[in-house]
Amino acid sequence: MYLVLSLLLFSTGMLMAQPPGDFEKDLAEVEQYYIPALFLTGHGPKEKAPEAVTRFKQVWQAFTEKHAAELRDEPWASAVKKIEAHIQAAVQKVAEGTTGPAHRELEPIRNILAKVRQQEGNATLMDALTVFHDHMEVIVKTLRRKKPDALAEEDIQKLTDHAKKAADAWKRVQIGDAEKALYGLSAEAAQYLQDAIAQQQQTIQNLLNALNEKNKAEISRHGLALRSGFITIFRNLGKFE
Repeated sequence: MYLVLSLLLFSTGMLMAQPPGDFEKDLAEVEQYYIPALFLTGHGPKEKAPEAVTRFKQVWQAFTEKHAAELRDEPWASAVKKIEAHIQAAVQKVAEGTTGPAHRELEPIRNILAKVRQQEGNATLMDALTVFHDHMEVIVKTLRRKKPDALAEEDIQKLTDHAKKAADAWKRVQIGDAEKALYGLSAEAAQYLQDAIAQQQQTIQNLLNALNEKNKAEISRHGLALRSGFITIFRNLGKFE
């Protein structure tokens, strides 16, 4: 999925440049409730996950009812069916007390939304984060499986390829006027995110430098640090209540 999203995202150039309309704002709010559902099913506390998933389902239903006309045609019609199937499965999983499977049901939703917006040439900050996330996951999982000294040449090449693609995606992670309007960010919240984005950019550059130098200890340190930096930004875009 991440390769498709990468090609689509970068073929469209910059992210949303026009002021968002009601549809875009309402969908952004859906995603802001999606974030705690995804985060709490994956990271906990688990006791808060059912409420977050239910709230996300309610906000999604309100969105689809309000914008039924816009969602009637493709590619949205198919996307809505897929998303609703994932939501229903996640609701069932948390009702059974299994948050891990619920998290796995929710994961594809951001990719589905990103793919549709790429097709429409209307990429958002969330879509850039999704592309980055998919490359980041390959990097982190590779480094978690092996100690630094065990990294082989082919591992370093694989990590380099994904780090470069992650760096390209991160160039699209920006907080401008469109993002402030889309996510209802205060000046303080926007500044916090901008600082966190800049810090993550430095971590990415540190990783690229370590890969170029083939410094395995530093590759591991900076590569694993990508996840915490990503979570800080992703979580702060969500509506946790």
